[in-house]
Amino acid sequence: MHPNRSGSGMVRVALLVAGCGLGALGVHGCVVAAAGAGAAAGIHVTSQGAEAQVSAGIERTATAVRETFRELGIRQTGESSEQSGAEREFKGEVDDLDVTVKLRTKEGGTQVEVSARRSLASWDKEYARRVVGRIVQRSG
Repeated sequence: MHPNRSGSGMVRVALLVAGCGLGALGVHGCVVAAAGAGAAAGIHVTSQGAEAQVSAGIERTATAVRETFRELGIRQTGESSEQSGAEREFKGEVDDLDVTVKLRTKEGGTQVEVSARRSLASWDKEYARRVVGRIVQRSG
């Protein structure tokens, strides 16, 4: 288990699955709810934003970042690469937010970290979570 995870996502999924097995929700409701619970369990809020791990390689994930920036109207202001491309950073701006996306090659995929800074000591964690969610979705 990731050191920042509480395990409560797993409990929610287990309870949801148990409820579906008992017929508490319609079949369609169970599928939709289980998919949402699984997706939410993979994104973790951090002190300055949100993070997730995707199974896609860093090239596919970098493409997903660019697509997400365009989709959400984030104006890209920078892009850099280190460690022979194993680490990437994207910077952008939207409204009053400075958005930073960091990608790192990890076992079995890519670690995605997003921060959305409003001011020197203020971050919009919900917006960062939204950006991570779209990157995860697009990394497919």
